[in-house]
Amino acid sequence: MPQIEFSLQLSEHVECPALGDLPTGTLRNGLAQWFERYPKLSGYLLDSEGNLRGHLSVFIDGSMVVAEDALDQQVSDGCEVFIMQAISGG
Repeated sequence: MPQIEFSLQLSEHVECPALGDLPTGTLRNGLAQWFERYPKLSGYLLDSEGNLRGHLSVFIDGSMVVAEDALDQQVSDGCEVFIMQAISGG
């Protein structure tokens, strides 16, 4: 089963576990199951049109995925997904 991990800051902000199982299929479908359990997570990750918000970065198996394509990525057994807030600074 794929694993999903949220950065500690993100998981504390929306009160969801930092790590858990993710169903196989698209990331969008897997996240839908998380949204059922943690409704606030949906509003934090997705905009009103159901797209990934710009302040997030998604990594699948250690590789950053283009935000526009992230939700349509297939996750299979053994995949590791990491979602974090984008970091900026100066």
